[in-house]
Amino acid sequence: MKTPIKWNISTILVILVISVLSIMLTGHSKDGKEELSDMGHTVTTRQGAVTYLEKGNISFESPRAWSRFFSDTKQGFSRYMKEQNISMLITNPEWDYYVEIAVHDAEDMSLHNFTDIQYPTISEATEETLETGEFTFTKSTYERAAFSHAEYNVVTRYTTVSEGKCIEFCCYYLSSQPITIADEVNALDAKMLPLIKGVTLGDATKNIKKETPTKLSTLSGFTFSIWILILPLIYILVCGMKIKDSDYIPNTKERRLLENGLLDESEVYGAWQKAPLGLSQSKSLLGFFAVLVVLHHLVQTIGAESASIFIVLEDFGVCLVAAFFFFSGYGLLHSLRQKPDYFKDFWKKRFSTILIPFYVCTFIFILTDILCGKKYLLKMFLGYVSGWILRNTHMWYIVEIAILYIVFYLLFRFIKKHSIALLCMFAFLVTLTAGSLLLCHGEFWFQGEWWYNSTLLFFLGLIVGEYEEPFLDLLKKHYAIYTILFTVGFLVFRQITAHMLLHHGYWTENALSNGYGDKVITLIPQLCMSFFFVILLILISLKCRFQNPVLSFLGNISLELYLIHNLFIEQLDIITGTGLYVLAVLLCSILAAALLHRFDTLLICKIQRQPVPPKKDYRPFIRQWIQEKKLASISSLCFTKRHPRDVGRQIFRTTTCVCICIISVLPIYLLFINATRTSHSLVRGPSLLPEGAFAENFSSLQLMLSYMPCSLTSAEINSIIIATGSCILATYFGSMCAYGFELFRFRGRKKLWSVIVAAMMFSQISYSVGFLILIMRLGLVNTLIPLIIPAIATPSVAYFMRMYLKIIPLKSIVEAARLDGCSELGIFHHLILPSIKPALALQIIFTFVTAWNNSFMHGLVLREPETKTISTYLQMFAGARGSSGDPTIYVLLLLTTIPPMIVYAIFSKAIISRIVLGSLKE
Repeated sequence: MKTPIKWNISTILVILVISVLSIMLTGHSKDGKEELSDMGHTVTTRQGAVTYLEKGNISFESPRAWSRFFSDTKQGFSRYMKEQNISMLITNPEWDYYVEIAVHDAEDMSLHNFTDIQYPTISEATEETLETGEFTFTKSTYERAAFSHAEYNVVTRYTTVSEGKCIEFCCYYLSSQPITIADEVNALDAKMLPLIKGVTLGDATKNIKKETPTKLSTLSGFTFSIWILILPLIYILVCGMKIKDSDYIPNTKERRLLENGLLDESEVYGAWQKAPLGLSQSKSLLGFFAVLVVLHHLVQTIGAESASIFIVLEDFGVCLVAAFFFFSGYGLLHSLRQKPDYFKDFWKKRFSTILIPFYVCTFIFILTDILCGKKYLLKMFLGYVSGWILRNTHMWYIVEIAILYIVFYLLFRFIKKHSIALLCMFAFLVTLTAGSLLLCHGEFWFQGEWWYNSTLLFFLGLIVGEYEEPFLDLLKKHYAIYTILFTVGFLVFRQITAHMLLHHGYWTENALSNGYGDKVITLIPQLCMSFFFVILLILISLKCRFQNPVLSFLGNISLELYLIHNLFIEQLDIITGTGLYVLAVLLCSILAAALLHRFDTLLICKIQRQPVPPKKDYRPFIRQWIQEKKLASISSLCFTKRHPRDVGRQIFRTTTCVCICIISVLPIYLLFINATRTSHSLVRGPSLLPEGAFAENFSSLQLMLSYMPCSLTSAEINSIIIATGSCILATYFGSMCAYGFELFRFRGRKKLWSVIVAAMMFSQISYSVGFLILIMRLGLVNTLIPLIIPAIATPSVAYFMRMYLKIIPLKSIVEAARLDGCSELGIFHHLILPSIKPALALQIIFTFVTAWNNSFMHGLVLREPETKTISTYLQMFAGARGSSGDPTIYVLLLLTTIPPMIVYAIFSKAIISRIVLGSLKE
């Protein structure tokens, strides 16, 4: 059994350091701008907020409490806004009113005036004219079919022309019942007239004196790229993961247990995990999925443009919930088969574990609303307390799983034949799915696609629980084929689902149509995607066991984490910085879920009359650690008194090594810092703290390189191809050359070796003319081949590898292998290369860096701009623009440094652990 990454302090610290450095690199404050949009910006003042729309060149003022979203930043509405050419959406959490601002070409004004292209009007439009200081608006009021919730819209639309653009301000009210226009027109005017009368031409934000940001506002506005969070997430999932291997060689302890009959051979030598769907495995996976569900809801909140790589979770929540349904169904039937008296105290055991967290979290949500000043009507309050109306819409899962528990109990308690009970359960789930689909969207139970788009996976869990052994045997029989099949199937149905959600979806219902056809054709591929995902998850579990302390902790609190995280999504929205907001929601949700889990456990144990699990006491470990450190300190003091000179020498050596390390790392750190600074701050002198301008500097670099025929990505790829090919050829053939010179005796060996050593003394410039003439005659100019193939003859690698071969017992190894009948190439590949791994790693680093930075040869061979490498880019821009006051050059330097650092990180462990230089012999 293999463990790719072990759980230890050093790896945790490395992940934390990388994450902190990445946050420092990408972090910045939003400086009063609510959204980072290419369409305009908003400046917030004490009185309100002034927004400038670049398309149309107008400015307007709105209350500070309103929420403003540009079409390229608002997730959920962004597709609708782009289709309607809407530039901005203004709303308020307490509203049933929305304001849309659209900009069209003036010649298309007739197409948009008083009518909607996508949604039909229900009533005739009334028209009037409104004069303001700089503009004349045409006002129309009418009723249209809504785009969701089977609702109606009462619309007030103001239209004017500015600089050849038709500008529309559209305010509409949502209602679930048909209403008359007169009932809402005054309320709409109250929202719109102050905004319309304040519309001015040009950028009014330039004349506004911005508020001096306080430390609190600066902190709340701090943001960073949230792709950084993928590093600890992958580490948490993979660390401690155990992979079954059929060629595994047992260690001493396992062999002893096998000899004594205490361990089954299948557990050691088998290629499959034991209990792949067991409790520990399922809890670990569901704990990790609960974190992904939180991120899924956060992505829907912050928008696709801010989500970066996590945008893949936008429509992926259905698969995560499908896994929850699957493991719930599997756990029920698996426990029923294993425990004859499973239905004894079923209600008390099963329902207390889900209903207590449900009502505790509901009480917390209601209490938070009351403390925030929200008032409830009696009917609404009773609906929330009873759970009929969900204060937290994410609690729907508890309601549905409780209903499924009841149906499961009734069917399998009174129907003895499991096959008939399974058919009845399938019929119930299909009826539940169809009924929920027909109800459309609303605020009550089963009104929404999330109630039914993954429910049928509960039945799959029941099937696997009933026929677990033959089902797993079937997967094991053709494991590779099934893995490829379900992987491809999942990817295909994911693409189909994305297409259906974009062009059809569950939200096409309106006042004139329920959209049942769109719902059905969207549901079918989404169910298939969830099915393929769950089967793929089972296939992975057959080979891999995910287990470490963090996954176990998350598995224990997964239900509470799922239920409580929406509270922090709502309450922490005062944090305007996206990165800080996501991180704060995650940390607060996990901490609150841990506290709630302990409280829920106490209540559940009281109800079930079971002893409360003891809380782990860390005080003995802390006392033991303090005592060990105390004894170590006393021992060190005693040793210092007895050997002051030795201690002095050790302090001197340590101090010297630390200083050398600081001197070595400081240039890279300053490069890192300068990439985040501005040109004005670079003039002031060096700094040890980042300034958060990396995003702007990187954009400037991209703009600067956009005029080049070869993009930055192409230059990086060319450099990687050259450096990788060169280091592989130089290391392999250099090792073979050194092996031949050290082992074999032949005429002229010493003279040839003298030629190789002498070749190390020549510089590249000395033979560059002849080399250029040769490749020109061969027609290899502007190709990568002349920069890769000559690496076969690298004299420095041959010299170093021969020096390393002198310190290993080469002759005895070769003679023993020859007696065993091994060929010469076999000896070199299977014995010599593994024994010189440290030297190989060191030469791979040296040759990679040399080939990566060889701008002279790259510029000599690669003449066309399309074939440039990153080193020639760097030489060209750093030489032309200078690097002392231009932060874009530091960004380019940083991008140039990252690949060699990655290569060093991969191969440095072999160097540090095993390389031996000197006269020692193994």
